Amino acid sequence: MSELNNNDEDFKVVEEIKKKKHPVRNTIIFLIFFTVICVGTTGYLIYTNNLESEPKEAATSNTDTVKKEKKKNNIKKEVEYCEGIKSREEMYNINDIKITEKDFHEGNVIDKFNDGTVQYRIEVHYIEIDGLKDKDLQKQINKRIKDTAMEMYTQKEVKDDKIREIGVSVRVEANFENVLSMDIEKQIGYKDESKDWDYEYQGLNINLIDGKDIAFEELFTKDAPIKNILNQVVYEELVKSFPRENGEMFEDLDMSKVDYSAIEDEVLKIMYKYNSSENINFTFSSDYINAYINGYHIPIRMFDYYKYIAIYNRYKSDENLFDGKYKMEKNILVLTNTYDTEHCRYYKVGRVSDNLFVSIRIYKSEEENKNINKKLDEIQKEFEEKIEKYKNLKDGKVRYIMASISNYSNSEEDCNISILTQEFEADKEYFNSDFIEKILDSMQKPGVEMIAMGYIESSKEMQKKVKKLNQEDYTLEYNASTKKFEKKSYE
Repeated sequence: MSELNNNDEDFKVVEEIKKKKHPVRNTIIFLIFFTVICVGTTGYLIYTNNLESEPKEAATSNTDTVKKEKKKNNIKKEVEYCEGIKSREEMYNINDIKITEKDFHEGNVIDKFNDGTVQYRIEVHYIEIDGLKDKDLQKQINKRIKDTAMEMYTQKEVKDDKIREIGVSVRVEANFENVLSMDIEKQIGYKDESKDWDYEYQGLNINLIDGKDIAFEELFTKDAPIKNILNQVVYEELVKSFPRENGEMFEDLDMSKVDYSAIEDEVLKIMYKYNSSENINFTFSSDYINAYINGYHIPIRMFDYYKYIAIYNRYKSDENLFDGKYKMEKNILVLTNTYDTEHCRYYKVGRVSDNLFVSIRIYKSEEENKNINKKLDEIQKEFEEKIEKYKNLKDGKVRYIMASISNYSNSEEDCNISILTQEFEADKEYFNSDFIEKILDSMQKPGVEMIAMGYIESSKEMQKKVKKLNQEDYTLEYNASTKKFEKKSYE
């Protein structure tokens, strides 16, 4: 009986199949057709995406021949022609403006300190500039800076009981050649101390000619392969962030273990975000461009692409924009950080004449100390006299003076001055080729130590062609009894 029932069931199934018109064949045809469409669509999307992001066209150096970016109907700003940096010995000027820090606070006091200061629940530290001829424009720029800082936090955050404190600060990254770049940072701390702080960054980039925003593309020359540059930097930064074990350094990373597919996926996402965004969040300084795209910080070292960097020249003007109240540092070597200029009482870096290149930094006294300041005046005068002597020599030699003078002051009588100085000379031909490149590298490539005796000793060729005239490394300690500085040499 059971066999009959089974046969009856089989018969019913066969009859049902017969009623249908070749279902298996139709299904196969449909699947083949659908697969062809999917493969074709995927191939087209990959092809067009590669055209947009050009991930394989990385600019490996500023001298590489790179493929020019393909034009597209995008929303990027069309920049006007502007020269990039032609020579690494070019100079730039700090804007003749004064920058003053301003504060705003609201909410309850959450901390009191021994010096009498207090911390409020919400604190905003912003800046104001002074020194423009056009006072209406100056007022407009100052309002823009303050408003942008104040807009970093919301009333919803103010009312959030879980938030302990909100801090906003404006830091000036660039202040040269009629441009101003500021990094505005928001920090949120929570009452639950186990919860991580939240951070948010916003760039504000203004030209001082008309107060308008500076576009990301304006940092570069018109022919700069911006997407290629971004692509390379993003890729390198992602590789550097690849998880490493046992404190393994990036230089020692086994590249065969790097998941390139995951990295390339992220690169494509970042490049897509750049291509589809009208406004890129960024800041810049005199040696770096910092872009924030798709949650990533992308640091572009200007040195690597200096021929494509136009921001030094973009807003230069024959018209003087400043009222003359303030005189700031001039003739600073391009691609060098402005930190030293802001903290030096005497700063002279670059070629003084055909036969003299200098790098002299005399740092300000941390505390106003008359003993230190008097001695620093004497040291400065000595260097100025030496510069005049060397630049007028006609012996066919080129000389390089490097000096770094810093100080420490606990009180008028408890203080000292640290002095490191070196002097070299070489034939003009060699100096202006190989040796000057090493000197410029030491100043313009972040992370490279200043050229010193160690480098000369490590290079046999350098030993033969460069003569060390002088090297001193010592401290001047103030003697309260004799009221004089006494020399203490390092062994």
